[in-house]
Amino acid sequence: MSSKPSPVAGSGHPPSYNKEMGYYVYAYLRGQSDEYGPAGSPYYIGKGTSGTSRESSKHLQRIGKKGTGLRDIVPSDERQIIILKEGILEEEAYTLEAELISFYGRVDKKTGCLWNLNEGGTGGQSGYQYPEYLREIRREKLKGNNYGSRVNWSDPEVKLKHAEGVRNRVMPPKTAAGYAADENLKIPYDWEHPEKGKMIGICCIDMERETGHHQSGFWLVANGKSGSTHGWICLNPRKHWTRKEVDTKALAEAAARVRTQKNAESLGLSVDEYNALDYSSRSRLRKKLGIKSEMGLDAEKAGIALADWKKLTPWERKVIRARLDDEES
Repeated sequence: MSSKPSPVAGSGHPPSYNKEMGYYVYAYLRGQSDEYGPAGSPYYIGKGTSGTSRESSKHLQRIGKKGTGLRDIVPSDERQIIILKEGILEEEAYTLEAELISFYGRVDKKTGCLWNLNEGGTGGQSGYQYPEYLREIRREKLKGNNYGSRVNWSDPEVKLKHAEGVRNRVMPPKTAAGYAADENLKIPYDWEHPEKGKMIGICCIDMERETGHHQSGFWLVANGKSGSTHGWICLNPRKHWTRKEVDTKALAEAAARVRTQKNAESLGLSVDEYNALDYSSRSRLRKKLGIKSEMGLDAEKAGIALADWKKLTPWERKVIRARLDDEES
């Protein structure tokens, strides 16, 4: 490709719940300049299809030593989400995605400004990928074994190689929230482990290097959001952790009272009068007054019989509601 596409190429947002529109290629743009690129430059290139909406849902990218950490990379400002090309076949979308990722380059490969974790196209593997030293361990462990593919983290050899890999790894790029929390990660704290003793004046980042456990766990403990992580407790946290007791019974009763109040008002009754009626009496009264339930209204709006609507899964109903709302707007 001879020149970079303009940040304003394409317009609008990804199509939602319209299968006829096929596939599209989109980009997330930086809201402000950072060490990887200027404001307005793309930081993620992706391929989508009808039924996905990048501005109204989370786009989680795996991070961390085991790929168990997640961060939402969708920009908070919808103007930073653009469509580069839409209404195309899947093969064309794959090809364009791979070309753009190759053109802009990836942060993890130190070739460019994109946070993508693969090369895109049909040859890409989505999400977190094991580092090479762990892939080598997995290959050795899986020889002649077709019953599992997980790394045995209790193996001393795995622990040793993993700790070495963590110490030598390149830290993933941070979001805007990550930059704001960076100084917090560098604050020294005192730590104690029942078996490993104390470590004095160690920040969360250094605790990750020393123990091989991800820094986010230590950050949660130091900020009072967790009591301990892998047996480590913080002796001088910024905020002390307190266990929250949740009265689930009281929450359920409160929700039932709100629901009853709403149903009684729809029938023009007081709560006591509503509770005095049995289920069949309430149904007859609704039918007499021509009042339909929320489920009945949804079924009517979708043009589906109530019996068939009840057979749909909650996700299928959600998709249909979203499609109808999109058509109305």
